[in-house]
Amino acid sequence: MDVRETKRAIKYLPWEHSIMLTGAHGLGKSAMWWQAALELSIETGIPFELIDIRLSEREPGDVIGYPYRVDSMPAVRRVFKNGVLVEENVVAKNVMAHSLPIWFPTDPDWHGFLLMDEIDRATREVQQSSMELSLDHTLNRVPLPKHCRVGSCCNGAPDIYTTLIPCPAFISRYAMIPFKPLVSEWHTNFDAIVGHRAIKLYITKFPGDLDVPEGILAPYTAYTNRRSWVKLSEALLSFEAAGQDLLDFKGDTTNDQPAESFLTKLAAS
Repeated sequence: MDVRETKRAIKYLPWEHSIMLTGAHGLGKSAMWWQAALELSIETGIPFELIDIRLSEREPGDVIGYPYRVDSMPAVRRVFKNGVLVEENVVAKNVMAHSLPIWFPTDPDWHGFLLMDEIDRATREVQQSSMELSLDHTLNRVPLPKHCRVGSCCNGAPDIYTTLIPCPAFISRYAMIPFKPLVSEWHTNFDAIVGHRAIKLYITKFPGDLDVPEGILAPYTAYTNRRSWVKLSEALLSFEAAGQDLLDFKGDTTNDQPAESFLTKLAAS
C-alpha cells in the first residue's frame, strides 16, 4: 500500500485489529504511525499518543511485567452460566501478580497507538510475550483502552536483514500491510518539512535513487533511502546556515565526479 492507503488503514480499521507494516529500511514505516496519530488528533479534536516500544531492545519481563507476591487483590473471573458469559468480582489471596510496564496505558479514555516496533529483530521469547497484546488487547488480564491500536513494523527478508521471522500463527494476529510509498508522495512530504532544494531537484531527475534497490543487498554496503535523503537535506541546510556549501567543488582538485554522484554517496553515508 502507498502512504495514503496505509494511513487510512491505521486510522479507520476496527480498533481491536492489530496492524503490521512490512518493507525495506528507511521507507518511513514508523513515520506512518506518527502521521496517523497527528491527523486523528486534528480530525477528532482528541489528544492522540503514540507509545513507541523497540522490542529489539527488550526482554520478556519488560513486556509482560515482573512478578511480585501479594496477600490479596481484586480479580475478575469470566464464567459461563447457563450459556451466558458473565464476569464475577472476586478476591484472590496469596497470589503472584505482575507489575504493569510504565508505558502501559491505564486510562480507559486514552486514545492512541501502541507501536511494538522492530518486532522481527526481537528474540523469540519477546515476540511471544507480545502475543496477548496483539490478539486479546490485554496484558495479564488487564485490558488496553478501547481506542488503542496495537501496531508493529518489520523488515522481513532474513537473507538481507538480521531478523527472526515470526511464525505463521504469530503473523495471523496482524493485518499485514506491505508498505510501498510512491515517489510523488515523497515529494509532497519533503516539501512539508522544508527540505533542501538540491535534494528535491536530484530526486526529480533520478527517482530510482530514492529507495533501497530491490533484491539482495551486499553486506557492509550503504544504500540511499528516504530516511538518508532527509538526513542529507538536514546536513546541507546546517552547512549553509554556517556559511558553508557542501555542493561547492571549486578548488577541490581530487574530486572530479559530477554533483549527482557526490550527492548519492553522501546520502548513503
